[in-house]
Amino acid sequence: MGASAQQVVGTFSPLVTELMALKADLCFSIDLRTLHVVVEMDCTEAVRLINASDTCIAGEGFLVEEVKSLLKCWSASCVTFKPRECNKVAHGLATFILYENENMFCIEHGLKWLMELVKIDSDVCNLSSN
Repeated sequence: MGASAQQVVGTFSPLVTELMALKADLCFSIDLRTLHVVVEMDCTEAVRLINASDTCIAGEGFLVEEVKSLLKCWSASCVTFKPRECNKVAHGLATFILYENENMFCIEHGLKWLMELVKIDSDVCNLSSN
């Protein structure tokens, strides 16, 4: 398991923010040389655009296409929708960055509160904790 959170300066739409975060996390996964990647997002529009077979020509298209390109680094990868109630880890990381104002990177084991959220997500929503 790997997790990262970084503060971004600027004002962006929720979709662009989700795509920027995913791009950063995929780059983090590439740096870690992970063998596979599973992405669970609560942004249905991002999931739809990423999983579409055609080239995205929307204003966010450049980010969508960069994410698609990064996902090709793994022979098997998937991007799926999970409701926010089943992704307390993402909310916890965002809250941490908002209030602590520092970047965070975890590999294998995270902070105690983060690992507790992973367990809650796994237990409550039948999610994989890998």
